[in-house]
Amino acid sequence: EGGMDIEDVAHNTPEKIIKVFIDPATGIQAFHARQVAFGLGLEGNQVKSGVKFVMALYKAFMDLDCSLVEINPLVVTGSGDVIALDAKMN
Repeated sequence: EGGMDIEDVAHNTPEKIIKVFIDPATGIQAFHARQVAFGLGLEGNQVKSGVKFVMALYKAFMDLDCSLVEINPLVVTGSGDVIALDAKMN
């Protein structure tokens, strides 16, 4: 939910939080990333870009041994690319 504090969204409209459970033994699979893309309402070529983004984000999260990644905002460009305009990684 753009422009809102995540804690407020989680409390007031928890159905807007997309949760995908990933088995650490197998890691992320393309179907996990598609669940996120469809949950975000992406369509057509946006889905392909969204899947690529989610897969790369997961790889960075694991490779860098992160405990948290916060992206705000996540946008879709006019050409359908999904990109993070700002991110914080711990």
